[in-house]
Amino acid sequence: MTLTLFAIGVYTAATGSGLACEAQWPLCSDQLIPALTINPDFIEWFHRVWAMVTGFLIIGVAGWAWLGRFDRRTRLAATLAVAILPVQITVGAITVTISGLVPGGYTVSTHAAHLIVALTIFTLLGLVTMWGGREDGPGGGSTRLLRIGVTVAVGGVVASAVFSRAVPLLTYSPGAQATFYVAGLAAHLGLVAAVVAASEGVDG
Repeated sequence: MTLTLFAIGVYTAATGSGLACEAQWPLCSDQLIPALTINPDFIEWFHRVWAMVTGFLIIGVAGWAWLGRFDRRTRLAATLAVAILPVQITVGAITVTISGLVPGGYTVSTHAAHLIVALTIFTLLGLVTMWGGREDGPGGGSTRLLRIGVTVAVGGVVASAVFSRAVPLLTYSPGAQATFYVAGLAAHLGLVAAVVAASEGVDG
């Protein structure tokens, strides 16, 4: 859900739909739900709805981490993801200027902050998945995690290179931009997995 949210967010910005709702938040062009056709208002609104659902699921993951039999680090990562979620929501609202109340909200700096906080949440959720999914506890299945992490990282780097501006094979369209980010994020998560596996020691 979070990875898809990245893709939708990049697509929204690349199509110029970020300010399509007349700089309003949480309303969109004075409506709670705009016309359900593919237009800039709908793209921005859909991005917000997907973000809202993802946010509730992140809260659910944290609750699950505390109610289940997970170790301290898994619970901490899940809790931190929830703790910085309001920051992401606030920066997102500022990015579309909250009905124009924040001058210059749609700037490079707010976009960068929005991306950095989102990447932090994404990384924390990745750690929750890696740590919480280890049936044998810390260190269990490190060789497999290392192998998967390196494979995903290499595949992500190659895919992101293909969809980047540096390779003139494809038009750098909004869809290509979203794919570029997804591939790069996959590479990032693969590297995180490899670091986690290496730090725990490869099992024999």
